[in-house]
Amino acid sequence: MAFTSTPSDFSPSSIKKLDPAKYTSLSDYINEVNKPDNRDSLVKTYGNQGITGFLQLVGAVKSSGTADEVQYWEEARLHPRQKYTLASAVTAAKSITLTFGAGNSPIVRKNDVVLLNGDERGVVTAVTGTTSFTVANLADANFTAGAGSDLAAATHEIAIIGNLYGQGTDQPGEYLESNVVKRTNPYMIVKDIFKVTGSQATNIGWINLGNGDYRWYVKGEQDTRQRFMDKREMMMLLGQKVANTANIADATFGGGSEGYFAAIEDRGMVHDGLINTLGELDIIVKEFDKQGAGSEYALYVNRSQDLAIDDMLAAGLQN
Repeated sequence: MAFTSTPSDFSPSSIKKLDPAKYTSLSDYINEVNKPDNRDSLVKTYGNQGITGFLQLVGAVKSSGTADEVQYWEEARLHPRQKYTLASAVTAAKSITLTFGAGNSPIVRKNDVVLLNGDERGVVTAVTGTTSFTVANLADANFTAGAGSDLAAATHEIAIIGNLYGQGTDQPGEYLESNVVKRTNPYMIVKDIFKVTGSQATNIGWINLGNGDYRWYVKGEQDTRQRFMDKREMMMLLGQKVANTANIADATFGGGSEGYFAAIEDRGMVHDGLINTLGELDIIVKEFDKQGAGSEYALYVNRSQDLAIDDMLAAGLQN
């Protein structure tokens, strides 16, 4: 930028009177020609604005893929539990009949030993096709019935802990076959763009972007890359398959992709609301144990849940 100044009545040959109104001080020019005191460090007013990090924690950033979707296989449980559905409560008795119910495949076999109500052991004395099975209490007592028991009207699961056979009897006539679950998930196509002209790429700015580089387009390219990485990670966490095909042409988006949280919501353990009591933590830990989870856990939570846990721990320390 060129600077020009045309002060009036400043000719060397003119004769001036000592009139303060016509006097121009040297400072009038110095204030305009002084070089600005420029601080070239970029001020990070909003801190680190990146949101990536979860994928690095779970080790999901180094995998590569081909084709249009990823296909993988989940191992089924080695010891499946028998599911059954009761339309009405079963009366307490030493021998009871339980119906499999719709969608519950028969797993128990005759002579299997099962666990009801957490501590009552019974043996399967009969299996009637895909309809029902009969269990007799190994103890000379009635099975516990009533609300909250495994004999109340609801869908239940019981563990098969073993079997009992008499000496010299034949082998079981039926067997369990290992199962596997096939899953597929389309890849997501995430895009972004950055543009710079040749002139902008060579312009020098006031701000040091790091390592002595004062070209502002470098900042624009870095921010575009960070935004792209953030969006990519958020889609992998929060992505969802397209179900609203009436309003969305799923082919346009490749059908969408199931994200991490969508998979948990569909077939994982979901807690309603914030965890803010020790009792809720106990319930979750017990459920983890049922599902065969690890003995050590880490929490990856948002700020609301983080503060709820802090408040819960602080209240416990005060008590």
